[in-house]
Amino acid sequence: MILLTDIGNTCVKVSLSNGREVTDVKRYAYDEVPWAQLLDACEEVRLSLVGPSPSQLFALARERGKKILRVRDVQALHNDEEWALVDAPQALGEDRLAAVLGARRRTQGCDVLVIDCGTCLTTDLVSREGEHLGGIISPGLRLRLESMHEHTAALPSVSPDGEAPIWALTTEGAMRGGAFNGLRYEMEGYIRAARERLPRVQVFYTGGIPLTLSEEVTLCPNLVLEGLL
Repeated sequence: MILLTDIGNTCVKVSLSNGREVTDVKRYAYDEVPWAQLLDACEEVRLSLVGPSPSQLFALARERGKKILRVRDVQALHNDEEWALVDAPQALGEDRLAAVLGARRRTQGCDVLVIDCGTCLTTDLVSREGEHLGGIISPGLRLRLESMHEHTAALPSVSPDGEAPIWALTTEGAMRGGAFNGLRYEMEGYIRAARERLPRVQVFYTGGIPLTLSEEVTLCPNLVLEGLL
């Protein structure tokens, strides 16, 4: 068994996989992950890391002789596949790279746009030949709401949960609607721009923010973990 591990900016997601598919995904707070139990159940760890470094995982893996592969190690395993990436900037975050690998694996070599909306909103455009054509990073839903509260004198702290109207009649509704709908319109704009450049691009959406987009997309909540297979 392989322990697929996605350590993001808000939580840890893990899946004990047979190496062919992502199954039984569990989500943990950083200080609640049962690393010892998980390591006992696997032969190898594959890790995407953008959040806090898991010192306990590294220490236990060394003690028990369990190999840890990072995302670029996993990428190298698939260099001979037709869907492999031929160009991925070294500065590309592990979560973004893993999500792109997951999308490429699903399509077996088509143009892809990957949108990931969590703590931040990211996009990555990759040609069918496997060339990374670029992407963006912008604030996610919570960051937008927190920023409005922290950098103004009067705007309140607003939960992301609740109605997000386009035409709001309250300050709270206006803030949540602005943050939520701003994200949605931003994503739809990137999708249109991607299709202007690559008309047959396939769009994948992942992340923790549930959104209904007017553009056709494939929802993949565990795309980063899929990219570790």
